Amino acid sequence: MILRTFLHWLFVCTLVLFCGCIRHPFKAPVPVTHGIVSFQAQPRTVPLGNRATLRWQTVGIAEVFIDQDPPPRNIFSQETSSLIENLPPRGELIVQPQVTTTYILGCMGNNWSSYASARVKVVRNQKRR
Repeated sequence: MILRTFLHWLFVCTLVLFCGCIRHPFKAPVPVTHGIVSFQAQPRTVPLGNRATLRWQTVGIAEVFIDQDPPPRNIFSQETSSLIENLPPRGELIVQPQVTTTYILGCMGNNWSSYASARVKVVRNQKRR
């Protein structure tokens, strides 16, 4: 009797769940309406002295900027700012890091901000003996 009641209850719950899914089907993810769509560095690893390209795409933004960590050092100045502001919503930037560097893409709107990072690893050429 207990087993029969349990199976009946299981059947009813399954039926209710199944019917509920038919009435309220799974909805696809909502596309990005504002923020960062993509941000990447290519290539991700470069020999010392070579260049990499940063590419980004944003949607519905008011301001786009890129910063880097660690900041570049200027031997003629104490300033180490690496902030690049007023970038277009979609673009690319060629960089030539001297050390492994993480680039941060930032976007700001009226009441929100969004960030993404891309890393370029710098490898030193090793001489063979």
